[in-house]
Amino acid sequence: MKSFWTKNVLFPFLLFHLFIPLGLLASDEIDSYRKKILSSGDTQKLAISNLKDSGFHILLKDVSDVLHRRDIDLETMFRIINLYESYEDKLEIYLPNAIQDYEYVLHHAQNDHLVKKILQLLTIKKDKRFLYGAIELLTHRSSEVRELVYKYLDSLKDDRILPYILELANSDSPIHHYYYLEALNFINDERLTIKVNKLLNDPSPAIRCEAITVISRLGLKEREVQVLNLAKSDPNYEVRKYAILYATNKKLVTRLDIFQNGLLDPHPEVREASIGAILLFKNPTYAPFLSKALEVENLSYLRSQMLDALIATKNHGGGSGLSATLYKDPDESVRQKAARVTGILKAKMVLPTLLDVLNKDPSVTVKIEVAKTLGTLKEKSSIPVLLSKLKQPSENLELRNELLSSLNEIDDPKVMPIIFDMIEEEPTEFRNKMKEFLRTMLYRHHGTNKPVIGESGLKKFISDT
Repeated sequence: MKSFWTKNVLFPFLLFHLFIPLGLLASDEIDSYRKKILSSGDTQKLAISNLKDSGFHILLKDVSDVLHRRDIDLETMFRIINLYESYEDKLEIYLPNAIQDYEYVLHHAQNDHLVKKILQLLTIKKDKRFLYGAIELLTHRSSEVRELVYKYLDSLKDDRILPYILELANSDSPIHHYYYLEALNFINDERLTIKVNKLLNDPSPAIRCEAITVISRLGLKEREVQVLNLAKSDPNYEVRKYAILYATNKKLVTRLDIFQNGLLDPHPEVREASIGAILLFKNPTYAPFLSKALEVENLSYLRSQMLDALIATKNHGGGSGLSATLYKDPDESVRQKAARVTGILKAKMVLPTLLDVLNKDPSVTVKIEVAKTLGTLKEKSSIPVLLSKLKQPSENLELRNELLSSLNEIDDPKVMPIIFDMIEEEPTEFRNKMKEFLRTMLYRHHGTNKPVIGESGLKKFISDT
């Protein structure tokens, strides 16, 4: 009797009064949540952000409807895309048309950040269903968006993209030619490079420069000859410079013609690029070309760089460039540097110029550097000029000190009697420097206990003082 009552009376009663109301309650909660999603303002935004946690995945269809509203604001769109992203691979289980939503946003959103976010998601998924949608973005105004499009297309490894990329190179629009070259930096497919040669002859210098950059970056060695021809013959200086930078980056040290030509280029940026290459190569073969360029260069800052390049090659290149710089450069710091480099490179053939400059240059700073260099070269033929300048009491004191120091470096004992005579005529305290010089020379050549032959009274004078 009890079993009958439980089975036929109690269970139906519980089912009707407990479980069915629970189902109705869940339905009411979903409806209530749907109203929030379909509302507006902060209530809507919060409901969208918390949808996954609520468990009401069925409402993703309503979220999709909100996404397609004409009056949707940017923040709401971001929240929807973030919600979709949180579902990862399960999104299309609850929302089969999710890919259409992504495509809709890409072509209707005016915000580049939102477009980039979706492209990044599609690249991770490698979803080919958006291939043609992405192709439409190949000419997007934003370089960051285009870059993500290229990366997405590259991730697909799909031959269907090839004709669309190549068509950019064939377009009548110059900017499309740039987009083609830009795409080659991200889409790894050698077949796409067949149009690069054509763009090396593009009417736009900017496109030719970009083509050189792409050839360098992708290592397209078969295009190298054409690039190097541009270094010498292109009418645009930027293209010539890019071609020289290509040769530099590829370390084409043996292409002397490229850099020799570049050192004499009419445009300073091209000359500077060539100097930079020689600084990098450090090859003494380039020294004569540098010397010739120094003779005709009219910009002091480039002359200074050429002097650095000579040091790098450890070769003076014949010395004519150093002489020209010492005589002609209007910047005294460059003339000073030329004197110093002459000493570093032991360019003794520049000696006549140094002696002339010591007498005629208006800059004391330059003369001091020349005096130092004469001491470094240790050429006895420079002694008469050094003594002549030293004899002038009105000469700059620092210069006179350097002249005396150079005579000490040359170390010819024959100057001692002359200096001795100069001491008696010297009206300034500089005579003490001369005495010290004589004392050093005497002890160096004759020792403390040896007589001084032919220099009567010299040793006695020094000992007395």
